[in-house]
Amino acid sequence: SGLNHHVVTKNKTLVPLRFVHSKDGVLEHTLVVEGLKVTLEAEFTRPEDEGFLRKPVYAKNFTFLTRSYNGEIPGTTLGVEPGDDVTIHLVNALGSQNEVGRVNTIHELNTTNLHTHGLHVSPEEPHDFILAEVHPGTQRTYEYHIQEDPQPGVHWSPPPQHGSPAVQTR
Repeated sequence: SGLNHHVVTKNKTLVPLRFVHSKDGVLEHTLVVEGLKVTLEAEFTRPEDEGFLRKPVYAKNFTFLTRSYNGEIPGTTLGVEPGDDVTIHLVNALGSQNEVGRVNTIHELNTTNLHTHGLHVSPEEPHDFILAEVHPGTQRTYEYHIQEDPQPGVHWSPPPQHGSPAVQTR
């Protein structure tokens, strides 16, 4: 099917998260959003019921398709400092299965974008423009300047493309 395939077993150690930090006031990074096939081999137990013992229930080869950034779940954590300049190249490598639907229905599942929460950056082009659409097979560059006195915290970036955020939010 051409998708990367990760297999997670109950004995496999999790891979540490990837962290990229700015250097000399600059962070430039490419995010490739792509499909990922994941197979889980996990052990689940049933809740205790009267008259039943807890017995392991194995789910072998439970496979699902999801979104990933650079082939990873979750995507890379980006670290910046006050005053940094940030450039993110968002590449949409998802398939072209876009069905245009009505407002307030699930549609255009493979169109994405990037939008930050809490950074207090410009909402204009080429910055945090929430209405940007990055269609399959295209890319867009986002540029941010981090304030000298930003609010500290962990800020996230859900894809707010209307019609598909529940599917794409990581």
